Amino acid sequence: MTGLVFVAVSLHAADVLGSAFHRRRAESTFVILLGILAISLLLLFPSQGRTAVAVEILLVGAVLVYRTART
Repeated sequence: MTGLVFVAVSLHAADVLGSAFHRRRAESTFVILLGILAISLLLLFPSQGRTAVAVEILLVGAVLVYRTART
């Protein structure tokens, strides 16, 4: 999915960079996809307890909520 965002932005770079709305939307999409990737990678660590997984997901989620609220 992230690759598709890059392709779409690169094909229409002038349109995306010219509009603040489209620029922020592309940036937000990329950040959300990176957050999902970060959670997926953190879940790959072996022998984690439920508490550790919950804290990791909450931290990544808090960063995404902050980023969304700031945008």
